Amino acid sequence: MVVSHPSTPWVISAPKRFDAPLRLFCFPPAGAGAFLFRPWLTYSSSEIEILAIQLPGREHRLKEPCFTQLDPLIKSLAKAIIPHLELGKFTFFGHSLGALIAFELTRELRRQCSVLPEHLFMCGRRAAHIPIENHLCSQPDSSLIEALREYGGTPEGVLQNSDLMELFLPIFRSDLTVNEQYQYQLEPPLDLPISMFGGMNDTVATPEQFEQWNQHTSGKFKLNLFEGGHMFFKDDPELLLKPIFEQLNCRL
Repeated sequence: MVVSHPSTPWVISAPKRFDAPLRLFCFPPAGAGAFLFRPWLTYSSSEIEILAIQLPGREHRLKEPCFTQLDPLIKSLAKAIIPHLELGKFTFFGHSLGALIAFELTRELRRQCSVLPEHLFMCGRRAAHIPIENHLCSQPDSSLIEALREYGGTPEGVLQNSDLMELFLPIFRSDLTVNEQYQYQLEPPLDLPISMFGGMNDTVATPEQFEQWNQHTSGKFKLNLFEGGHMFFKDDPELLLKPIFEQLNCRL
């Protein structure tokens, strides 16, 4: 029997549903939507189902306003996702802004219902308590485009398409505002393992800043570094899915 998912625009699943004992929810970076994880969804199996989080203001939620503050985003997301979490064990993966959202959602779940992921996988973001000094959200469009070029993962033809940039940059700016104006509030460490992934040539955060996520868990912590920059995994899902599945004792 396949368990049906509660209906919500926040969670995207593969067309084929799996009655898996474990679910992996994936949170996209600034400017991105669930489409980033479309290749990941095909790795769902009878052992683990992979689902992507869709924030408002993009893709099929384009007509909805983007959030510009993290707290209301987290509260809305928690309300939408809790029915999914009641289906069984789950874990989170987040990249960049998605890592921060996954982290703060986990803390919100602890406050609301004491339900925690089996494991927290994060990628490409400095530890939550380290402030961001350079605020791109207030910079002109040209600076945002140059930042995207530096991050990698966005084709040059897209960056030079003024119509696409007119649509995309307001979404990216809103997400940057969420990320850069976030203010960390001290709480006890999470009682779960945290695995951190990062590119050794990432220009957004350094390996030393990745390492400091170890302060946010009372469980095991592991830092995994890879060749490449901020979007080092974009063209090869298995680069991250392999170590994630190994940690979860699932077959790839």
